[in-house]
Amino acid sequence: MSPQEPIATRQPAGLQPTRPMPAWLRHPARAGVVFLIIFIAALFGIFTRPVGFLAAVWPANAILLGMMLRWKGTSGPAGWLGAALGYVLADYLTGSPLDVSLWMTAANMAGVAVGVLLLRRLTPAQLALTRSSGVLALAGTALAVATVGAGLGCQAEAVLFGRSPVEAFGNWFGADLLNVMAILPVILTMPERLGASSAPPALPPRPERRRRPPIPRLEEVAPWRWAPAAALALSLLATVLVGGAGALTFPVPALLWCALRYRPFGTAVLVLVSALAMVLMVSAGHVHLAPAIPREDMISIRIGITLTALAPLTVVAVTASREELMERLHHAATHDGLTGTLARTAFMEKARALTDRLAGEGRPAAVITVDADHFKRVNDNWGHPAGDRVLARLAGVMQASLRREDLLGRIGGEEFAMLLADVDGVEARRIAVRLLDAIRGVEVPLGPGGEAYCGSASLGVALVTPDGAGLEAALAAADRAMYRAKQNGRNRVEMA
Repeated sequence: MSPQEPIATRQPAGLQPTRPMPAWLRHPARAGVVFLIIFIAALFGIFTRPVGFLAAVWPANAILLGMMLRWKGTSGPAGWLGAALGYVLADYLTGSPLDVSLWMTAANMAGVAVGVLLLRRLTPAQLALTRSSGVLALAGTALAVATVGAGLGCQAEAVLFGRSPVEAFGNWFGADLLNVMAILPVILTMPERLGASSAPPALPPRPERRRRPPIPRLEEVAPWRWAPAAALALSLLATVLVGGAGALTFPVPALLWCALRYRPFGTAVLVLVSALAMVLMVSAGHVHLAPAIPREDMISIRIGITLTALAPLTVVAVTASREELMERLHHAATHDGLTGTLARTAFMEKARALTDRLAGEGRPAAVITVDADHFKRVNDNWGHPAGDRVLARLAGVMQASLRREDLLGRIGGEEFAMLLADVDGVEARRIAVRLLDAIRGVEVPLGPGGEAYCGSASLGVALVTPDGAGLEAALAAADRAMYRAKQNGRNRVEMA
């Protein structure tokens, strides 16, 4: 059979696309990368250590835990070895005895291992903290990490600083609990860097015309966008200026405002900044607490700051979950469940609004109707699941040809319609020909015998006239042209 016929016996070939790993994880020296990150993080923590105490901020454990959860390449033996060397070397270079360094390193890594085992059971949505259950799981994991680390390392702290094991346990526990709750959410919610796809687009890209920017809402104007963060900075300043036992709760209202206005990553960053700022300010004596709270007693302060961080993280998780649910409901109501294109009603509503706007701005538009050839034969011979695969594949090819302003909808069983902005008759036909060429390259397997559907479609093109009946008239004209294409042998483009 010729390549243009819709049914063929060729078996489609090709490789399934895979998600590339970050280059630094594929490198054989990944242990060195993990070593360097943990070494720097541990040194930072040691330099924040008040005299006679553990570090005021110890980010190494939370960073290692986050790396092993987000980038699985770091959780192998090489990653653990690099982390161990980073811990030991940082401690040893800053004066800790080697046996104590090994002891504290084992305690740190045991806590991280417990965190990895617990959090790997979560779903991606929970790990990204877009579910309130993910925040609760994070809090429970932070509790487990702090308990295991403090239980194993308290004796080493007692040897290093000459404190009782009970006091050493409390210091380690409070520090680890706060660090995991403040630092780990930033790593878990960090956006992925989007890489360019290696696959070429189905159609050559068309240059976009400059569009009038929409009028922003008040909260989207730059000064108002930064208002919650500015309120947080002012609340931290008030914590220093006012002082007292309740000063550490001053940032709570601002953090809740941030959780209502920002996404999880932005909220997590602000939670981290506020938590670290409060710990460092208290540890350096810049916050004058009530006399009943001695400066040496950081356990309750750290636990209090940890509980303060829980509130905005929970609020932003609930907000993100609600917004995602609303987006899914809206998408389900306006899009075709099989092909992902606009449903007929939604397409007509959006197309009317777009054509009215284009006509008011004096800009041209065109419509293309597309009908899959011999589609009934696919359903009759191979069943509706095979037909669904064909429609989904054809819709994907058409979606790849759209610019941001163009629209695509499924308006019938195997019939689609496209609305193109800023095109005249010559350009509209050129686009339709390119689209037909892309459809001809589609090959969808149908049965176990190697049968495949080779893409074929009939296309009709019509211009939207601003002085006529507009969209409806253009769609009717394109529909007539499409049926003329079928009568003239299918697998072709006809102009209205």
